[in-house]
Amino acid sequence: MSMLAGFKKVRRRIRLPDGYKLLSFWTSSQSVEMDDGTTLESNAEWMKSILDRCNKSKGTYTGNIDSLCNSSHNGSYWVTPQASGNKPASTYFGLLVDNMSASEGTGTVHTAIIYKGDGFSPDICVRIRSNNVWSSWRKSFDFLGNNTGYICPPQGSGNLDDIKYECHKFVFNCSNSPSGQNYGFLDVTYFNGALFAPTGNGAVKVVRQRFTAWSSGKEFIRMWRGDSDTWSVWKSTDITASSTTAGLTKLYTSTGTSTDGTMTRNAISNELKKYTPRVWSKVQVTGTNPIDISNISANSSEILVEVYHPPTRITYTFSILTQQLNSTSKALNNGYYWSSTNYSLCQILISNSKYNLANCKANNNAEYRDACVSTLYYR
Repeated sequence: MSMLAGFKKVRRRIRLPDGYKLLSFWTSSQSVEMDDGTTLESNAEWMKSILDRCNKSKGTYTGNIDSLCNSSHNGSYWVTPQASGNKPASTYFGLLVDNMSASEGTGTVHTAIIYKGDGFSPDICVRIRSNNVWSSWRKSFDFLGNNTGYICPPQGSGNLDDIKYECHKFVFNCSNSPSGQNYGFLDVTYFNGALFAPTGNGAVKVVRQRFTAWSSGKEFIRMWRGDSDTWSVWKSTDITASSTTAGLTKLYTSTGTSTDGTMTRNAISNELKKYTPRVWSKVQVTGTNPIDISNISANSSEILVEVYHPPTRITYTFSILTQQLNSTSKALNNGYYWSSTNYSLCQILISNSKYNLANCKANNNAEYRDACVSTLYYR
C-alpha cells in the first residue's frame, strides 16, 4: 500500500498582489541531519570524493607500482609485465589505487585484478601501505580448488561460552571445552535470527560451535539459543550405537550378546548354513558288488547305509561319520558296532574308497545277501 493512499494531494499557495503563487518550504542540505549526526551535504561530499578517486582511469602503466602511494596516483591502471616493484603477478593486471584521507585513516590501498588468460575467474589481491611500508599481497577471496592462504588464529585462554560470533580458531586451555579435550579446532556459525521466531516471542539468535579434537579427530557439537542465553551440552558426533540409540556400529564375525553392532553378511550366511536342512544324496547297489565311494567320503561328513531285503522286508541301517573311515575296509555289524568278527546277521565292509555288503542272514542261517539292495545316503 502506498504511503499516500487515503490522503488527498494538495498544493499550498500564497496570495500575492499579482495573484496566487505556489508556496514551497525551503531547506538546506546543511540543515538535514543524518543518523550519525553528520549533515546530508557532508555525506554527499564524502561519497563524491571516493567516487572521484576511484573513477580516474590512468591508462597503461609500466613503471614501479610501489611508487603509486599518494593522492595524485588515485585511479585505475592497466599494469603490463614490463612494470617493476613488488607485483602480485608477472602477467597483465588491473590496479586500483586509493589513498585514504586523514578522516578515514592514513595509508594507501592497492587492489589488483589479475588477468589469468582464461577469460574468467580472475584473482583479486589486496595490499596496504602504512607508515611508509607495504604489506604483502593477499588474495581477498578465492575460487574452489585454490589455496586461500587462510591460517586459523590461536586462542590459548578464555571461555568458549563467550565466542558467539562467526570464526575459525585453534583453541587450547579454554574453559567449557568438551570434556577431556584441551586442544582442537573451533568452528563457529552465527545466525542473527532474521525471520526465525520459533516461540512466537520475536527473533531468536542461534550459534553453533563445532570442536574437532587435534589428536583423535573426534568431533563435538553444541548450540546456543539467544532467547534463553543458554548453551546445550557438548555432544560427540562419534556416537556408539545401542539397542535404543543410532550411531556407529561394530561389525562382528559371530553371534553374541552385545548390542553395539551387527554381524557381517558373510558371518550371517555362515551362521544360517548351520540351521539350513542339508539334502541327502544317494546311490544304490544290489547284492555284494563293491562300489567306489572315494568321492563321497572326501566331500561328505555323514553316510547312512540301508540294507534291505525286499521279500522278507528285513532292513538294517548303519550311521557312519566319514572321519571314522580309513584306507583299510572295516566291518560294521548289525547296524551299530564295528567288529573284526565275521559272525553277524548283517555285515558291511567300508573304507574311505570302497563299500560292499559282506553278508545278510536271517535266523542265523538263511543267506540273503545276493538279493539285498544297499542304499548309501550321504551329505
